[in-house]
Amino acid sequence: MANLKVNVQEHFMQMLLQYINLRLDVKGQKQRLPPKSDARKAFFAWLRYMKSIFLFDIMPESLDDLTAEENELLEEIWSLNIPLSDDQPLAYSVAVDPLAFFPAYCKLSGLYERHGFRRFSAIPLRQSLIQSHVRIDTIILYSHLLCITRREAETVEKVDLWLRVCNLRNKAFRSRRGMCFEGSITTDGTSVSVYLKHPEAADKYGKRGVRKSAKSLEDEVKAQYMEKNLPACRAAENVVVIDPNKRDLLYCQDSLGTTFRYTANQRAMETGSRRIAREWEAMKAGGIDLIESRIPSHKTMNLMDFTRYLLVCRADWDHRKEFYSCSERL
Repeated sequence: MANLKVNVQEHFMQMLLQYINLRLDVKGQKQRLPPKSDARKAFFAWLRYMKSIFLFDIMPESLDDLTAEENELLEEIWSLNIPLSDDQPLAYSVAVDPLAFFPAYCKLSGLYERHGFRRFSAIPLRQSLIQSHVRIDTIILYSHLLCITRREAETVEKVDLWLRVCNLRNKAFRSRRGMCFEGSITTDGTSVSVYLKHPEAADKYGKRGVRKSAKSLEDEVKAQYMEKNLPACRAAENVVVIDPNKRDLLYCQDSLGTTFRYTANQRAMETGSRRIAREWEAMKAGGIDLIESRIPSHKTMNLMDFTRYLLVCRADWDHRKEFYSCSERL
């Protein structure tokens, strides 16, 4: 739901204005009209006036001066059934209540498809078979995993709830450096990350950082470069230098002056990442590219195309699962 909300919030006005530009061929007019000419200035003045009508900023007394194409575009925008506010601009209303504009966003995607414009995903769909990490707190634990009510959950200790699904005696849950486990993990179904919290933290999200000035941000960036820290490096007894831009080089010396180097090539040899990459490419050449070429684009709001997309994904599930699963190669 959060991804859907952000998607509408960030892209509704952008895609609506882009649709108006495409229907009115703004790009073609800009290429045809000479720069700084009176005709070009008149065109953009007319374009601003038309957008103020299409975005409901003004309502002219009569629409008789509109051409047939402009009238058709206006009717298409009206057909989106955009929820309007009497005292707020359209862009502000989208930012305040984006989910109210979700039906209009889906209809706008359909207009793109109808006119043959480049389509976009009104609903953010997953394209990867690799599961992303999901946060699980105590509320999600008892409501979705244990399937009990809040009243039932409050009758027992929080630790007892987590003991039903986790082995809290595992070293990952042990307290360290004054921090302890208070009921928050993330997991992708295979691995688990355990979050420890200081008991005296201000709130569950920690303190909100103060907005930094441009000067302080610039100083922080400069502090990451060696040439800005040469005096400190010369004064230090033990220096460890890391350069991620040149073969991921790690360079250091011990107290006796012995030099140690660790490069990306050494890491690749130890982890076998190049061998795994070669196996991956061999599997792709063995049929994965051909299988995925038959899967239609997910960027469509057409019901039949999306149904076909799901059917093809299901038919090739076993082959793609074998390819994307990394458990046997790790």
